[in-house]
Amino acid sequence: MDIDAIFISPTYSQSNGQVKKGVGIFKKILKKVRESGGDMWQALLHYRNAPITGMPYSPAEMLLSRQLRTTLPTTADQLEPEIATGVSVRLENWKTTQKNYYDRMVREAESFKIGDKVWYYNNHNPELTAVIDQAPRP
Repeated sequence: MDIDAIFISPTYSQSNGQVKKGVGIFKKILKKVRESGGDMWQALLHYRNAPITGMPYSPAEMLLSRQLRTTLPTTADQLEPEIATGVSVRLENWKTTQKNYYDRMVREAESFKIGDKVWYYNNHNPELTAVIDQAPRP
């Protein structure tokens, strides 16, 4: 039987924190729209046109190289296309910083030896077995 060890943690909330944050923001937007009787699409437009924390550009500006027209007052020159420069460099710097902070708390995965007892899931049922062979680590 060919079994590959995949090291993931589906219940580890830090690994999907950004997704959880996005869902929370969207739920708050929906709640406010429902309470005020506003338009959900208009609220999403305003959210996508708001700058990201730590970045001078909004998601819409990074995608379309211009601000989107909203019901908020803007001047005509703000709607002109302008290439969002330096975004990829800032994002890479941010990712590197986040990786460095995360790596301070991470330890190297333990390697298994032949004969070690391990748990594995067979059709969502945990079973205890022993390691019988070792595949080389990538």
